[in-house]
Amino acid sequence: MNILNQNIKETGVLESFVLKVKHVLFGMLERQAALNVQSQEIEKHQKIHKIAINSPSRIDFVEVDEIIFCQASLACTEIITLKDNNLTATKSLIDFERQLSNESFVKISKTHLVNVNQVRSFSKKTSQVTMIDDSILDVSWRRKAGFFSHHSN
Repeated sequence: MNILNQNIKETGVLESFVLKVKHVLFGMLERQAALNVQSQEIEKHQKIHKIAINSPSRIDFVEVDEIIFCQASLACTEIITLKDNNLTATKSLIDFERQLSNESFVKISKTHLVNVNQVRSFSKKTSQVTMIDDSILDVSWRRKAGFFSHHSN
């Protein structure tokens, strides 16, 4: 009977230990799952730093912050940059609008997508923006509200 009582006690201690280990492991798995969700959310909202500009002869990699604006030009897009190395891309302006939608870019007309961080001023009289490189671009009346709502953030 003594051996039986000892085995029961040992079994109880062992079961208690297994339950504690399960509890600790379950907590660790919950924390890991929460970290995975947070990591995915961060990745979703992370800004891209460089984009590939595919031209007829090569692919250039440009810092997003260096782009002043993009201008539609027939089937191509002209990319105007801070470093005065303007590029012609074989993608349409709509493609750049989609790619840069999480960035500080807003479409101000049918032909222009601007980096709001590179806008120097807006003329209420002419409804035009002056960019940091002194380019003057028209803001269509349909796009004006979107420009101001994006620029105020």
